[in-house]
Amino acid sequence: MKKYNIKHDLAKLANILLVILSIVIIFGLFSVLFIYPLYYLSKNFQNIYNLAALTVFIILVSVFLVLKLIKVWKLYKKPHAFLIHLFFYFLLPVILILFTVISEALMLRIFFGLFDVMIALLLFVICNIVIIAGLVMLRRVYFNIKKFLVSKSIKI
Repeated sequence: MKKYNIKHDLAKLANILLVILSIVIIFGLFSVLFIYPLYYLSKNFQNIYNLAALTVFIILVSVFLVLKLIKVWKLYKKPHAFLIHLFFYFLLPVILILFTVISEALMLRIFFGLFDVMIALLLFVICNIVIIAGLVMLRRVYFNIKKFLVSKSIKI
């Protein structure tokens, strides 16, 4: 039978309490140093907070975009393939999303304003099926473009 060792058990308990205390101190410092100033700024100075948040967001997006473009340029090192990649993988998805959102909004506004609810809903579903079918058919185009870009990329 194992002998009870209170010194060993107290050492384990002290380590557990030290870990818990460390976590509480880290969360407390994080709250005091980061969360509370942001809360105070957002509560009392909304315009400054909005400007700071928007600036940080734009800087992060710009840095991410520039780093991604540098990575893509290093992959091809040819302007033609780079521009095709830029259009098909960055701009075209944004254009398709904007087209879909705008067409959805227009369809909702026009169909539900002119027709009965059931007819408008049926037309809305049919238009959505057409849009989804068009996006699925674009898969083949994307596959051919991807095959072209892979053939033009630099082999490492």
